[in-house]
Amino acid sequence: MGILEIKIILYGIIGGVVMWLVFTIALHIRLELQ
Repeated sequence: MGILEIKIILYGIIGGVVMWLVFTIALHIRLELQ
């Protein structure tokens, strides 16, 4: 595996975690506003 592949995997994992956090926070905000 090259450095490029490792970077792509790391960015994919980080991106997934960020998306999950944003989704979770947005869901909590929506539930609190209702």
